[in-house]
Amino acid sequence: MSFVLLSSFSSCSVFTARNSSETSSENDGRIKSGTATYRYHDTSGDYQLFKEVGYLKKKNIYFVKTKILPEFGKEGDLLEKSLTISTLSKLKLGAESRTVDLLRPKTSQYTVWLDGKKYFSQLRVDLKSMGLEVLAFSPEQKMPKKSSVRLPSGNGVYCFFSQLAECIKITGFLSMARDKQSGTMSLQLIWDGYPFYHLMYENFTPEVVSTAIFEYDGVSEDGATRFELKTDREQSIYFHFDKNNELVKKVWVARGIEQERNGQSSGSRRGGSGGSGGDKVDDDRDDPSFKIEQFGPIKG
Repeated sequence: MSFVLLSSFSSCSVFTARNSSETSSENDGRIKSGTATYRYHDTSGDYQLFKEVGYLKKKNIYFVKTKILPEFGKEGDLLEKSLTISTLSKLKLGAESRTVDLLRPKTSQYTVWLDGKKYFSQLRVDLKSMGLEVLAFSPEQKMPKKSSVRLPSGNGVYCFFSQLAECIKITGFLSMARDKQSGTMSLQLIWDGYPFYHLMYENFTPEVVSTAIFEYDGVSEDGATRFELKTDREQSIYFHFDKNNELVKKVWVARGIEQERNGQSSGSRRGGSGGSGGDKVDDDRDDPSFKIEQFGPIKG
C-alpha cells in the first residue's frame, strides 16, 4: 500500500513511500558547490569526466558543467561538454501550506565531437508558457536549426538529465527514501543532449522530454544508496549516492555506460577547467549563440 507523503498542486503524486505514516525530516537537500572527477566508460573505451556544481546566490541559479576527455587526455582533447542552468524555486503541495524546494530548468548547452566534427545545441525552457526552444548547429547544416516544443503538463517537477542528481537532491527525496528504504518520485526529464543523443545511441527516444520515474532500489555492496531512473524507452539508469547524498556512481545499462567517482576537490581541475573563481560559464566562444545574456558570466 502506498502512502502519499507529498503531492503537488495538480494532485498528482510527487513523492510516495510504502509502509510509512511519517514524513521525512526537512534535511539535506542542500547542494554544495565544488568539483568532482569520475572514471567514465562506454562501449568505445575509457575516459575521464570532470563535473562542477555551483550556486550564484545573487542570480539565484544553480549550474552544472561537465567535460569528458580521453583517459589520459588534456584540455585540448575535449570530446564532450555540457552546461545546465536552473533557478531555485518552490513547489506548493496542493492545499497544504508546505512547500518543497525545486530546481526550475532555464538553459542548457551541449557540445559533442563525433568523428572529429562538432555538434552544438542549446535549449531554453520557459515553464510559465510551457515552451521549450531548441537551437542546434551541426556540420551538415549551413544555418542553425531552430524549433520549439510544447512541454507536457505534469506534477510540476522538471529536470535536465545532466543535472538530475542535483534536481532530485534539492527536493529532499534522497534523504526521505533512504530513511524509509522506499520511495518513488515522478518528473518530466529534459534530455539536454537533444537532438544529438540519437546520433550517439541507437534507437534513442526522438523526443526532447520524457515522463520519468526515479525510484529507491536498495543499498549497493559498497554501502551507497541506489536509485533507478525509468523512462518510456531508457530503462534502468542507476544512480548511487553516498551518505551525504553526493553522486558516486551512475550506470546506464542499455548504453553500456558506467561513471564512477574517484575523488573530489574544491580547487581547480586538470587543464584549468576547474572551479576556481573567475571563469565564465564556458570557454567555447566560437559558438554564435553561446553567450547567455540574461545570466552573463558565471563566477565561482
